Amino acid sequence: MPNKLSLEKYIQLIDKELKEEGLTPKERDEMFNCDENADLVSQGYEKNKDPKAIAGEMDRNPVYLLHSKRMDEKRKPTTKKGKDKKFKKVMDEFSKGKLKPKHSDKPLDPKSEKDRKQALAIAYSESDLSEAVKRSLNEDRKKAHITPGMRYAIDFLEAFGFNLLSTDRQLRNGTLYFVSPENEEYAIFKTGYIRKKVGSKYDSRWQIINDYFTKFDHKLDKVVYIDDDTYKKLAELTYLIYKK
Repeated sequence: MPNKLSLEKYIQLIDKELKEEGLTPKERDEMFNCDENADLVSQGYEKNKDPKAIAGEMDRNPVYLLHSKRMDEKRKPTTKKGKDKKFKKVMDEFSKGKLKPKHSDKPLDPKSEKDRKQALAIAYSESDLSEAVKRSLNEDRKKAHITPGMRYAIDFLEAFGFNLLSTDRQLRNGTLYFVSPENEEYAIFKTGYIRKKVGSKYDSRWQIINDYFTKFDHKLDKVVYIDDDTYKKLAELTYLIYKK
């Protein structure tokens, strides 16, 4: 006896039975996409079998495999190589604009410094890197932007108790930001300026305290960047200003 229901309606009744079992739309899709289950549904329809009975006979393995795959994706790596690989994978997704934080459908912006910090936090968490490895990665990333002249300036001022606080972006821009032993804040810029933060905690500003090495190109109508060796002179001058 031919089935009075359409195949679409027959599948909807089976889907309803699976839904009542508590299966999610994704889990039900996985079951219907399984070749064995597709054949079972087709034969059940042709033989006019009860949709409820067919729902009970359907293979649940696709659901188990789905969750097994998700667990593998979520499982944190245990080896150093695995952790590095996971960290790189997350940051690659971020650089391609595909990394989405939890509870958000909007991917993080690779051009945003704020989103970059969030991406790093996700990468550290998912790769389960230790604090020591995190610090190592941060240092390696910073070193990539430090020129020989900048390195001299950093080593010179750190020898007198200064602490480098430059962010990745500041280093890329050629800016060295220091805090002195007395917690005074100084910055050396690629334009040749030396600035010091003045004022109170709640009303502070950066004041130019030396522009001796700053050069302005009137033809280009802009400040010309200093050469790398000038960082050495700027560091020494910063120390002399600090000691006055």
